[in-house]
Amino acid sequence: MPVYKLLQELMPHIQASRSQSDLAFALGKRLNKPTLSVPNMLRELSGTAEQPDSIHPKYLRAFKELYELEAQGITDDVLLHPDATAREAIIRALMGQRCFDWLWAQRTDEPRLAFADPPAKAPAARLGPNGNRFQRLPLTVADNVPAGAEFRFAIDMPWPGYATILSQDPTEQKVELMMAPGRSTIQRPTFSLDAFAGVPDGPLPQGRSVLPGRLTMDPPLGLTRTILLAARQPFACPWTRQPPSELTPEQLAAFMRSLIHTPIIVSCLEYHVVDSSAQAPDEY
Repeated sequence: MPVYKLLQELMPHIQASRSQSDLAFALGKRLNKPTLSVPNMLRELSGTAEQPDSIHPKYLRAFKELYELEAQGITDDVLLHPDATAREAIIRALMGQRCFDWLWAQRTDEPRLAFADPPAKAPAARLGPNGNRFQRLPLTVADNVPAGAEFRFAIDMPWPGYATILSQDPTEQKVELMMAPGRSTIQRPTFSLDAFAGVPDGPLPQGRSVLPGRLTMDPPLGLTRTILLAARQPFACPWTRQPPSELTPEQLAAFMRSLIHTPIIVSCLEYHVVDSSAQAPDEY
């Protein structure tokens, strides 16, 4: 299978995956070639007669950026692997092992997930050795969030439907790929927040809902990424809805496969968890 077809199959929620003409349009914008035709694009993505497994360097770079492949560990040697069967196995293994990165690349432009202020009548959160005041959490990705701060999630649903929330810690670990012996990738612990956040088993109504679950921003310190997935039908989660334990790569890979042909909205939050003693909480 040509690599562009494989990526279109594995990442169907990106607009460029909908058709060859959509892919040509998206690549043309990145290459400053607004009239890029499908035949020309396919020729450049198929290499040359002398080097059939190569791709024009500019097109290769644009293609990688379009699908955010470097973030998912899919490197040049994988994309240009001369054995199509081995190439497909390695790409599927990488995306299965790094399902969170695959989901992150499916994000939509309009945000649907945000922090909500903690309940005003709730007991005060402690934000340090002597702190006893709430601090409003940031609503932009550029801000820091102090460890120990309490928060809730707000979800803006475009229609009545179902939701699930995953979060990824900044801790990195190197793991071997089961489907690609001799190859490894970098993985970060991923958790389901549904039970803590109070995501209902049934559908959420259209519009903004503040979930009832109160969460505490816990270490480790560093960049944390959180994803909301919304769909019109229930998700086939291969894990139980209980206080989070780390999800296995096998669970995440099975979840990713269940989403491939499911219309979803993916909303993302990223924030730096910092030492609470470095913050100066504001009272409200």
